[in-house]
Amino acid sequence: MRLIVDNGIFGAGLGLAAAGGLAAGDVGGLGHLALNGIEGALGLGLLGLGLMGLGAAACVSTAVMLLGAGEERRFGRGTPVLVPVPVPVRRRPRRG
Repeated sequence: MRLIVDNGIFGAGLGLAAAGGLAAGDVGGLGHLALNGIEGALGLGLLGLGLMGLGAAACVSTAVMLLGAGEERRFGRGTPVLVPVPVPVRRRPRRG
């Protein structure tokens, strides 16, 4: 759980940094708009929240997919072999 939480916090930080970078770089006039009133600051805050959620989700999903990547296989390497398992057939009694 700690790995997932740490990755979520890291991803949220990356998203917030991306929103700050967009505002600082004045991409599309975003920084100028944010400085001109409460509506611009609210829009920048919502953009930051959205990018924080996106970054956290991306980092958490990557951490979940890589959970078992460092473990060695117990029975060797390669593709697992399918082994047929006999299944007993149960017959229903006849009604009648």
